[in-house]
Amino acid sequence: GPLGSDGGRFKGDLPEERHMKVDNKNFYFDIGQNNRGVYMRISEVKNNFRTSITIPEKCWIRFRDIFNDYCEKMKKSSDSI
Repeated sequence: GPLGSDGGRFKGDLPEERHMKVDNKNFYFDIGQNNRGVYMRISEVKNNFRTSITIPEKCWIRFRDIFNDYCEKMKKSSDSI
């Protein structure tokens, strides 16, 4: 049927949680789903403090492009030293 006719529910298995540790910080990437669709929650955990942001799936590619653009700019600036 038309897109969203099933309430916009994602069919299939959501990707599993990922985790990375940098110095004394832990970053968690969790994929979840609510009535507005699929989202990624990125949490930073340091000691007993946790902060997180939630990124709707519909803007992951845009988010990735912005992030990648910063990576490229930083790479260029370090290459030119």
